[in-house]
Amino acid sequence: MADNRSAKPQHRQNLVFLFAALIAVGLQGCATAGGPRSGDPGARAALPPGETPANEAAELRDIQTLYVKGAHEAALLRLDAFESRYPKSAYRGYSDNLRGLVYLAKKDYAKAANLFTRALGRKGSATGFENYVLYNLASTQLELNDVEAAIGTLGRIRAEHLDPDNRLKYHQLKSQIHLRRELFYEAAKEALLAGKYFSKDQIAAAHEDNSNIGGPLARALSRTTNTLALDQLYRELEESPLSDMVLIELISKELVAGNFGKAHEYYDLLTRNHPKSMLLSRARDLVDDSRKEMPADMKVVGLLLPMTGKFARFGERTLHAIQLGFRIFNEREPNSGITLVIEDSGEEPAQAIAALNRLVHEHRAGAVLGPMTSKGLDQVMRRAEELGVPLISIARYGGAPGQHVINGGITMKNQARELARHAIDQLGIKKFAILTPQDKTGQETSQHFWDAVEEFGGEITGHESYPVGETDFRQAVDKLSGLHYTEARQRELDELAKLREENEITKRNRRTEQFFALPPIVDYEAVFIPDEPGVSGQILPTFAYRDVDKVIFLGTSAWNSAELPRRAKQEASKAIFVDAFYPDSNAPATVRFLDRYRATFNQEPGAMEATAYDAARILEQALSTGSGSRDDLLENLKSLRDFPGATGTIRYEDGTLPRTIQFLTFSGEKVVPAPGKR
Repeated sequence: MADNRSAKPQHRQNLVFLFAALIAVGLQGCATAGGPRSGDPGARAALPPGETPANEAAELRDIQTLYVKGAHEAALLRLDAFESRYPKSAYRGYSDNLRGLVYLAKKDYAKAANLFTRALGRKGSATGFENYVLYNLASTQLELNDVEAAIGTLGRIRAEHLDPDNRLKYHQLKSQIHLRRELFYEAAKEALLAGKYFSKDQIAAAHEDNSNIGGPLARALSRTTNTLALDQLYRELEESPLSDMVLIELISKELVAGNFGKAHEYYDLLTRNHPKSMLLSRARDLVDDSRKEMPADMKVVGLLLPMTGKFARFGERTLHAIQLGFRIFNEREPNSGITLVIEDSGEEPAQAIAALNRLVHEHRAGAVLGPMTSKGLDQVMRRAEELGVPLISIARYGGAPGQHVINGGITMKNQARELARHAIDQLGIKKFAILTPQDKTGQETSQHFWDAVEEFGGEITGHESYPVGETDFRQAVDKLSGLHYTEARQRELDELAKLREENEITKRNRRTEQFFALPPIVDYEAVFIPDEPGVSGQILPTFAYRDVDKVIFLGTSAWNSAELPRRAKQEASKAIFVDAFYPDSNAPATVRFLDRYRATFNQEPGAMEATAYDAARILEQALSTGSGSRDDLLENLKSLRDFPGATGTIRYEDGTLPRTIQFLTFSGEKVVPAPGKR
């Protein structure tokens, strides 16, 4: 088989077993059924064993040259002479094969088939020669429209013994035979297998419309009506460079069937697994066109909540708050007329994205509330942007806002900024240290805090981090407090040694510790620790243990949990954290929410429920003020000003919903307002 790696489309190719040099190897050239192509390089195949007859090989090489040049009649005359001169030649099988290829090029398929059959019966041919002749015979049988014979002949080929170029041609021919038999699934499978051996140019050509290379696969896929079978085919042969053609076919078929959610799942799969596919723009056009044909129902709000898994109980409580916000349980107020559709966001980003697709395409939701967990939040928000659906996230940590997505919780940037402002303006603190976990949220929140401190005139004098999962924080605290790099304090160590000598102190114990241990260098007044309450509750006592006991600890809304004072004990009284919700507030909107939630669900709500309740009320108000489309709804949401929420007075600003921030601390395990002045 010849190396046929070219972007130029070609018709079916035939395997030619020819000679190239007077050594113990032969070469097969390459032809097409429509005529030979000159200049094709060869692929190697062994000659018969024994001494090489140089004169016979030379003659066959000359005949090969005539064949490649298209001098078919001259090639036949030379073959007649060769067979007359060498009637018992060990190369008679090769000459029969070459004569068959000449007749195949002349479209005399019956003669070609007889010659290939005769070549298969010759003795003494090189190992592997039979595979090439079988391929040529199958090609001829297909031209004779004897497809059953052709598939039977191909079945005799030991494909595992073929080199990559010949494997490609083998699978291509098998695909064409299955197409003729109208076995479209099998034809598509063989075409995908052939694609595994394509060059880059051939892959590009296969993706062009009406390509001779990709055309058979496209025809086979289009005639395979069972989408479940196509899905299975993609999963089985995903590694084929042509597998994206299966996905574009699935997208098209699902859209035609009206299964918009399923179509978008395949679109997501295409963008995720084939980010450089030449078919992406075509897929995007199909999806965009489907959106225009599928108007949103502005009386339907989708809820993206975890209803199963480890976050299910939080999803249930959040659902209660949203239902309360839409006045579903309030008989004294008119029903909002909004239908709430719940989809389970699960625990993984892929589940949340699939759920979002269903809300938009199957339920035609005019807007979406959720998700409430931060894992995969950026991916969900990007997907909402692609879908063009208004989405209000109620996660604690904000994602990247856009034209259609809004962070409904208080973002880390907002928390860090307000915390820095309060510490500097109200508490008079000027010098800060930062101790942060080595994760994305910790690093980003720390940077927001650092920027805010410098903006308001403060100074960061120390910054340390620790691995996620760390349980011993002594080293991190020591680094912040000048106790880790003791070589820099050698003079003080020498002075302590001199004092021990003067006082004749040789044993280290609690009473003599001051003569051995360096005192901490505390050049900060407050430490910002953006971590969860369980971890932070371990960190705070570590400062006291290392004699750093006159600092204030600053944290985010995550600290609004009884877990922190349970772990940190009395050190929790030095903590100041922010949140948007304070249950002992006397603000009318907060009191009203608390009363209704307690009366309806017999539970005590927290910041999570209050945030979801406010997001629901804001969305319900925007929908009730003439939102005939998603664009109208977005305009209404972006015009939000001074909304009286359970979590404070809320406004819209650059994709977020900033609100009045509460500064809180602990008295024992009870959350109380933090002091305004020091």
